[in-house]
Amino acid sequence: LVILLNLLYMAFSLVLDASVIFYPVAATLIYFCTEYFVPRSLIATSISSAVDNMNEGLLLFDINNNCILANSFSRYRFDIDPEAYDFTCEPIAYVMEQLEKEGKRYGEVEYVRETPAVTEYYKIRYTSLTDRKARPIGSYFLIQDTTEEMIYRHEIEEARINADNANRAKSTFLANMSHEIRTPLNSVLGLNEMILRSSDDPQIKEYAENIKDSGDTLLSLINDILDFSKIEAGRMDITKTEYPIHKLIRDCYHFFEQPAGAKDLYLHVDFDPSVPRMLCGDLLHIKQILNNIISNAVKYTTEGGITLAVTSQKQSQGTVQLMLEVSDTGIGIEKKDIPSLFDAFKRVNEKENAAIQGTGLGLAITKELVDMMEGEIYVDSTPGAGSRFRIMIPQEVTDASPAGPLVLKHGTEGKAYRESFHAPSARILVVDDVPLNLKVIVALLKSTLIQIDTASGGEEAVSLCERRQYDLILLDHRMPKKDGIETFRDISGHGMNTETPVIMLTANALSGADEEYREMGFAGYLSKPVNMKALETMLIRLLPEDKLELL
Repeated sequence: LVILLNLLYMAFSLVLDASVIFYPVAATLIYFCTEYFVPRSLIATSISSAVDNMNEGLLLFDINNNCILANSFSRYRFDIDPEAYDFTCEPIAYVMEQLEKEGKRYGEVEYVRETPAVTEYYKIRYTSLTDRKARPIGSYFLIQDTTEEMIYRHEIEEARINADNANRAKSTFLANMSHEIRTPLNSVLGLNEMILRSSDDPQIKEYAENIKDSGDTLLSLINDILDFSKIEAGRMDITKTEYPIHKLIRDCYHFFEQPAGAKDLYLHVDFDPSVPRMLCGDLLHIKQILNNIISNAVKYTTEGGITLAVTSQKQSQGTVQLMLEVSDTGIGIEKKDIPSLFDAFKRVNEKENAAIQGTGLGLAITKELVDMMEGEIYVDSTPGAGSRFRIMIPQEVTDASPAGPLVLKHGTEGKAYRESFHAPSARILVVDDVPLNLKVIVALLKSTLIQIDTASGGEEAVSLCERRQYDLILLDHRMPKKDGIETFRDISGHGMNTETPVIMLTANALSGADEEYREMGFAGYLSKPVNMKALETMLIRLLPEDKLELL
């Protein structure tokens, strides 16, 4: 019998979990041999060499719940004396109690035992034994030591928690860094904008333009670092909105018209008029993808120029493949460098291109965004002749009528500023805890003739709103004592401005912030440094029509 049991155990262990088949078979053999063939004392002695080799505990009970077998694992781990052991002893008593609570007659229970040296973990399985006529003849317990497995799981969980904490700490640090850099940058660029608007001295204007360019570069670097950290943490969201394809291409063109012209580069757009007029997709990130590619083309091209080609291909009912192709006549890319082109912090020919600014994150972010939108990006390049980037992104079609030819107004960048509206009868409230930020917004909106009140904190803002009706409120997010969200809730909860549109101003610039703020009830959101064109556009949209005079 001992030889048979050992052979059975080895055979089952080769192909299966031995505890699934071997132990029930062994227990049944032991019981029948005990009852019908040989004296119990002889069986207990002869079988011990087989069952004692098990890495698990085995306890066998008869129909009266008397222990008739306990292997060495069970005896030594739990100090079991088979002659004095029954269902009232630990750990069996605990197993039976848990099964009763769960309304089960048989099953598996997790058992934890504290010892001076270590916490031990076990899985204990309770199963009945029946004869050929399915009559109960006893039961057995299998005890598996899972301590190492549980320790490993705890280590993995602890590592996960530590990683989550590290990610949260990094996100908090980056958000704080963004806020701390954007806040003074908002004042610097705002004051610089005032100089550009008010000065007629060409030399001063040139200095101011240089400050603006440097500030925009710094802002771009901050945005790249924040975007990449959000992608790493899985916090970058894809948000679909309806948009006219003409506006997307026109915005990108005008954004790069001046930088390309400053290097005597042409910037052409080859637009297929059959592209659907209205599409639905993540406009913000598609624009970011195009900006990253065109920005690199401008940086790495010294002669010739850049061409943006826009076409589409029908995929299925209601969707098209939007195809964007950016070609340049720049320095090109070696074939061996193309596979690593989308690696983070990697810049091709870094020594030769050391004078060109950038973090090396733009293309890495571009690739991640394209992948997130289930698109594709391809690169063709000839060193010394230029590069071609092809981006294909599936988009929903909301208006399938052809967009028609794209009309571009050349020379829109670099023109002297002129306000786009007057609103002398409108009154707005600007709330910010940084006095210089208040001065900047008041000065930049002065030419619109709008009436402006200011508050340096949430409590002062609430107090003003209780006494005066406003047409619009600009509200900073991060403020001491009462932040922007708390202030907004107090203002909208009672008083004279429960229906007044509120625009959130924030230096955090988090992904998906616009939707989050809108869900809270805000009419819109602007990130710092505040783009005055964007602010004026939002004011035109939200101020009462009867108080607006468009210019």
